[in-house]
Amino acid sequence: RRRKTVDVSLKKVPETAKRKKLLWWKRYLKASKIIELVAEKIGKSIEDAYREVVWKLEDYYGDPLLGLEEAVIRGPEALREAGIPEEWIEPLYNEALRHIKIKMVKIRGIMFLRSYESDGVDRIKKILTAMEEILTKHGQNIKGRIFLLGSPRYVIEITAPDYKSAEKVLSEAIQTAESLAKKLNVEFRFERERK
Repeated sequence: RRRKTVDVSLKKVPETAKRKKLLWWKRYLKASKIIELVAEKIGKSIEDAYREVVWKLEDYYGDPLLGLEEAVIRGPEALREAGIPEEWIEPLYNEALRHIKIKMVKIRGIMFLRSYESDGVDRIKKILTAMEEILTKHGQNIKGRIFLLGSPRYVIEITAPDYKSAEKVLSEAIQTAESLAKKLNVEFRFERERK
């Protein structure tokens, strides 16, 4: 015979799960606030904002803030891919640019380029130009620059959203420089800068 009781489990939630859920909630709130601001600007209700934007971003990216971060990195096309109505895209993109800052990583290295040929300066310029082309072809979210530290030392610096993509661009640029240096008879050496 049972009395009117409720069985309650007092299972302890692991600290990592608690932290993960709290982080997700904070990200969700931040995205919601940005989207609500846009809704107010374009004269839409909060219900419309959730139905037309928040839930679509959550379905497509798994997290509405991740969708807005993608828009900041790749442009308005990231919002179109998620199925956001056209009237939302431009104001939402502009608001995301104002409120979301993507953390970037920076890696640097020092190159030593030396040539004893009569046209050595031109040969070194060819190598640096080829490297610059590689640095510029990877889109707006990866930035690279090469500058003179003091002859024969040049610094190559790459800024990207993550180390993996920064390393990929750096290795591509260095491989190009090495092969071109061999072909042009230029001494080439590269060292990673340690912090």
